[in-house]
Amino acid sequence: MNYSGWELNFFDKSKNFRNYQFSLIKKYLKNKILEIGPGNGTMVDQYISKYFSDISVSEIDKKLNKTLVKKFKNKKNVKIYKKKINEFKKKFNSIIYSDVIEHIEDDKKEIKSAFQFLYSEYDKSIGHYRRYKKSFFVNFAKKNKIKLVKILYFDSIGFAFLLLGKLINTKNKKSVGLGAFIWNLLVPFSRVIDKVIAHSVGKSVLCVYRK
Repeated sequence: MNYSGWELNFFDKSKNFRNYQFSLIKKYLKNKILEIGPGNGTMVDQYISKYFSDISVSEIDKKLNKTLVKKFKNKKNVKIYKKKINEFKKKFNSIIYSDVIEHIEDDKKEIKSAFQFLYSEYDKSIGHYRRYKKSFFVNFAKKNKIKLVKILYFDSIGFAFLLLGKLINTKNKKSVGLGAFIWNLLVPFSRVIDKVIAHSVGKSVLCVYRK
């Protein structure tokens, strides 16, 4: 897969969404964190802000890895790797995949159902292979005897934007950039709407497993 990561330039600026995303996962995080596929390291900034002292990130994309090395060269508590998850010998308390598994193509052995309803040309253009629904993660936990701690949808506004994007069928970078800007402004409304509708629908799925 040739992943250019062009959309990261837009979504790394989406602070409202990243803050919302982090607010949902922070209580489940423990020190000795590993994030797989951190991109430009936007979420790493969140870990640092909460004073985690043992942060590892692994980015196999050469360009993004160099960006991470440069960005965190003065942060002794952040270690940069270029490994796959099965290549680590070190143990971690928290392993995070944030906006990553939708970029994985050959995952048939693990993925039994995918949330394809919102899958669009935009997804294809940025290297997504599918969108997920909660049932995949629930079934995966049952099959592998893993404790499912939390699962919910979030970002209902983002769901509406993806649906609109599918109908318009656009992957133009200027349109995506404008859409991302407007969407980020509206994320605070997602926080409210998500609670009202009990996280029954959303652009993203939060899933927390405990081994």
